[in-house]
Amino acid sequence: MADARDDSRAQRVVMLAPLRTIVYMAGLTGTITDVKELEIYSTGKPCRRKSFVQDKGRASMIKAFITRVVEGGAPLIPSAEIFAMTPTAFALIEFLGTRQTVSF
Repeated sequence: MADARDDSRAQRVVMLAPLRTIVYMAGLTGTITDVKELEIYSTGKPCRRKSFVQDKGRASMIKAFITRVVEGGAPLIPSAEIFAMTPTAFALIEFLGTRQTVSF
């Protein structure tokens, strides 16, 4: 049995954990697990949807990008959203390096 201090065992445990994304917006909470299961929580009964395949949206994202380039129009992601995300990305990089709470 691997010692709790064995880094290789800890790394394997992390790799086996499910990918879970939690989103909060407009009074709703949503979780996406392994890009196959969606749960949306509001004031009523939770809404759950499951899929047998992982749809990470790559095909639809590429199609939308090519369509926008060919036909023109506003960017798919508004500049304000990209700029608003920049401080969060830098804070995440700092956290990963220090493992300390980051204020921004």
